[in-house]
Amino acid sequence: AFRDRGGPLPPIEGFRQHMLERLDVQENTLRDWCAAREIGFVSTTAALREAVARGIPAYFTYDPHWTEAGHAVAAERLAAALGR
Repeated sequence: AFRDRGGPLPPIEGFRQHMLERLDVQENTLRDWCAAREIGFVSTTAALREAVARGIPAYFTYDPHWTEAGHAVAAERLAAALGR
């Protein structure tokens, strides 16, 4: 998306910070939506942030999607929430 706009790619540290700051907005919106419909909600945000802090590449560098390692972190969190 950044390349399509014709501008330079942002520095990785600034982009990572921007992405992490936006996670709360997106998560809170989804949590509220689920609560209004009485749908269970499990947050993976804290587990993913902890993984990143430990040096696990949970996200692609210029893409907010999870890497294989990120999917593993999320799966562990979901399994714990389901009591497995």
